[in-house]
Amino acid sequence: MSFPSPCAPPETAPEVGQLTMRSLVALMLPISLTCLMTSGSAPIVTGGISWMYGPDGERVHLAAFLVCFMTAIMLYSPIFITREFAIRTVVDKGSQAQYLRFFTTVSATCAAVIVTIATVTPLNVLLFEKLMNVNSMTRELVCEGMIWFAPIAFFVMMRSLGQARHINEHRTWYVGAGTALRLVVMSSFVCIVAVYRPGTSGTALGGQTFCLGIGSEAVFVFLTARLRPLADGAAVMKTGQVCRYAMPMMAAAVTRMLVPMVLISLIASTRQSQESMAGYDLLRGTLWISLSMLGALQPAVVSCATSRGNLATLRRASVGMALGIVVLIALVAFTPLHRLIFVDLLALDNTVIQMLLFEALPWAALMPVFAAAEFMLSALHMRAGSTLWVWGGTLGGLLSLCVIGMCLDVSSMNGVLLVIFASLLQAIVSVVILAIGHIRNGLARALVTTPLSESLG
Repeated sequence: MSFPSPCAPPETAPEVGQLTMRSLVALMLPISLTCLMTSGSAPIVTGGISWMYGPDGERVHLAAFLVCFMTAIMLYSPIFITREFAIRTVVDKGSQAQYLRFFTTVSATCAAVIVTIATVTPLNVLLFEKLMNVNSMTRELVCEGMIWFAPIAFFVMMRSLGQARHINEHRTWYVGAGTALRLVVMSSFVCIVAVYRPGTSGTALGGQTFCLGIGSEAVFVFLTARLRPLADGAAVMKTGQVCRYAMPMMAAAVTRMLVPMVLISLIASTRQSQESMAGYDLLRGTLWISLSMLGALQPAVVSCATSRGNLATLRRASVGMALGIVVLIALVAFTPLHRLIFVDLLALDNTVIQMLLFEALPWAALMPVFAAAEFMLSALHMRAGSTLWVWGGTLGGLLSLCVIGMCLDVSSMNGVLLVIFASLLQAIVSVVILAIGHIRNGLARALVTTPLSESLG
């Protein structure tokens, strides 16, 4: 069964196909696995650093890589919205050329900022030593690794275009195969460097590994997408419309990157903050990885929510995915599985961390419900062209976290439990704002198959 492009002009668009649960599962399963596999990229690098430097050097190099990685992805986070942008807008050669022109400019800007920070000493001293309070050796390591992240913005742009075309054509196994290739390339490169170039710094290893891995994935999905050429045509969106659509989404991506920093600052104010931070890291690196699978909802909705029937199918799938993850987390939280995973398998011996983590685990089961709702509502705003509401939801959620830090005394709280409650509040606020946007605009605006330029006016 074939599905029309979500942006096809009305005079040429075929009748909208009915999305079945079977076809939706076939579409979303490779994307869900892609989201899950992507979560394994960072552990490949951190494992390689620990292998190369052992207990004596890993602390320095892991800390430097964390600062390097978080700074780099913050700086090129505006590119993270390119897949959804391409799903909604790229329908012919003209619109693809428009996409490439616009996001090549954005990618070049992101890369230029990264290179400038990494190479201009007074600037990186101010950012890392003065503002982030890291020492000079760590700063030098961070700058050495950051330079390798500059090309990644271009690779993400290419990868997103290839993935978008595969998703719109319901050939998502190419998307999953590309991510699997990325993990194989990253793992192989880490092993080669660890054996043959043991003097490589941890940040350089991380930057080179991500650059090579994402680059290989981008080339694969981009070239395989080109096996089916697009139809001839001219771009239907004006430059001003492109900016009005893309810039709120880019602002939302940058704002979203601030959320973990605020959560970490909240943990730092709680009792037993170091143990709470360790518990949060364990939770984020294990059970919360399952939440990443819900990320498959967003591209599926942007691509397929072309009728109320299709939206109903998508809604049922989102409820099923969310409830499945709720059951998984609850099963771990309320049975001896939590001790098997964290104590026996992950060798968590610290009883204080165990107490903080296990007390918070049951509440984590609520997160998938609000995460799925946020993904669905954001995607519908992307379809409708009302992306200012996407930024509004993200910004509102972030401000709610700031209010907690400013107005509540959290010094006696369990830091892991606080992070879960804060994350729930952030998601609820975001969902409410996004829902208000749909009530004001009307849901029907998101379900049209006409060009996005008509929605933007």
